[in-house]
Amino acid sequence: MASDEEIKQRLYEKADGGKISCAEALAVVRDMEVSSLRVGALLDDMNVTIIKCQLGCFE
Repeated sequence: MASDEEIKQRLYEKADGGKISCAEALAVVRDMEVSSLRVGALLDDMNVTIIKCQLGCFE
């Protein structure tokens, strides 16, 4: 199971200017086999905003 730090590193790589698209966040969910709730919480901790949300998974 991926640690929070490993997930955050992947999210930092994908985030651009404090923003990440829903599709990119969901790709991290799939690739790292973690829940969207966990990724959403980590993005909140990182002060990264999800843009172009497709399904409301991260609200």
